Amino acid sequence: MKRAILVLLLTIFSLPLFAQQPPQRYGGGGLSRAIADTLYCRLTGCTMTGVFQPDTVVFASLGTPTNSSFRYCSDCTAGAPCTGGGTGAFAARTNGAWNCSIGSGGATAPLTLSAATASNTILTLKTTDDNTTNPLLQLSSSVNANIGRISATGQFLTADGSAVAPAWSFFNAPGMGGFNNGNTSIRFAFGGVQRLHFDPTIIWVINDAGTFVLGASADVVMSRRAAGVLQQGNADAGAPIAQTITAQGGLGSNIAGQDYTVQGSLGTGNTVPTAVNIAAGAQGGASGTTQQTAVTRLGLNWTKVLTNNTVTTVANVTNASNTVAAGVIRYAVEVFNGTDAQIEVGEASYMVSNKAGVWSGTTTVKYGNQQNMTAGTLTVTWTITGANPALLQINANSSLVPSAGYPRLTYSIDNLTQQAVVRQ
Repeated sequence: MKRAILVLLLTIFSLPLFAQQPPQRYGGGGLSRAIADTLYCRLTGCTMTGVFQPDTVVFASLGTPTNSSFRYCSDCTAGAPCTGGGTGAFAARTNGAWNCSIGSGGATAPLTLSAATASNTILTLKTTDDNTTNPLLQLSSSVNANIGRISATGQFLTADGSAVAPAWSFFNAPGMGGFNNGNTSIRFAFGGVQRLHFDPTIIWVINDAGTFVLGASADVVMSRRAAGVLQQGNADAGAPIAQTITAQGGLGSNIAGQDYTVQGSLGTGNTVPTAVNIAAGAQGGASGTTQQTAVTRLGLNWTKVLTNNTVTTVANVTNASNTVAAGVIRYAVEVFNGTDAQIEVGEASYMVSNKAGVWSGTTTVKYGNQQNMTAGTLTVTWTITGANPALLQINANSSLVPSAGYPRLTYSIDNLTQQAVVRQ
C-alpha cells in the first residue's frame, strides 16, 4: 500500500516536467533521458518518435564501464578490439573489452562480426523454442563453421563450383560434394574427381574403371571404358545366389513376347568377326577353397579365312597329363572364285587322350555332311594333334582358284570335357 501511494505521488509531481519536455532525439542526456521519455509515454499514452542516439566519445575516453555498455566512438577504427585513428564506429563492451565491429563500414558495407578468441562463437540464430545445443544457424570464428538446421523460403543460391572444388562440400573433405556443370547437369565429385552426374535424361555413375549409365533416350544400361565384367549380385560369397537374365514379357490376354538377342562386338571392314562364348567352371579341381577355372562351353561365330589346300589350326585344346579332351564342331566351308561357288556343311567330333605324356585317340569323325558345287570339287578334312595343347585343324582343298577371303570357315564348338578350348 505504501509503495502504491509513493508511485502515485511521483507520477503527479512529474507530469508537469514531462509535459515541458516531450519525447525527442536522445542526445546529450544519454540513457537517463531515454528512461524519462519512456516513463512519460507510458503515463500519457504518447508515441515516441525520433532517433536513438547513444552518447559520443573519442577512443581515449571509452573508459572501462561494465559489460553491455554501448557508445559511439567518433575516432575509432572498425574491428575487434576497438582502436583509434579511424572515422568512427559503434563500440560495444563485451568480455571486458570494447568491440567496434558491429554495424561498421557505412550503409553499403557488409556487417562484420568478430570474436575475442579463435574458439568463440560469434553469431547464433535460433528459434524461440530452440536451445544453444541445437541452433538454427551457428557460426564460429574458426575456419570450420558449425551449422545446424537451416529453414527458409525461396532459393538458396551458391557458386557453380567444380569437381576439384565443389560448391557444396565438407570441411574435412573439400574435394567431395556437388557442383553445377555448365547449367546442363548436376555433378558430384569424390576426392576431386567426378563420380556421379545427373543430366535431364541420364544418370551417370562413374568409377575408376568405367561408367554405369541409365537413360531412356540412350537405351544404354552399362558401358565400361576397359575390358568389362558385369556381375549380378555382390562380391563372391560363401552362399552365392542363383541369377537369371530375362527379357520383358507380355502381360494380359494373348500378348506375344519379343525376341531376345545377345550380340557380340561388331568390327568394321574385313576384320575377323568377334565370337560369342558361353563359359562355365571346369570340373575336377582339388577339394578346397580354390575357385574353379572358367572354360568356354559353347563358342559361337568362330570364323577363319583359310589358305586353299593348307592345314590350318583353328583352335587350341588343352590336354594336360592324364586328361582327355573332346567336343563337337558344327561348321560350313565356303569357296568362291568370282564365278562359281562351293559349300560344305556338317558336323565333326574330335577327341584326344594324354596318359602321362603319351597321346592316343587323336581322332576326328565327320558326319551329316553335305556339299553343293556350281563347278569343281571340294575336300574338307578335320584333324587333331597329340600335344598339349592339341591343335584342332582343318584343310579345305578346292579345285577352284579361290578369290581373296576364301576358303572361309564359320563354325561353333561344343566343349564337352573339362579342358580349355581357345579359338585361333
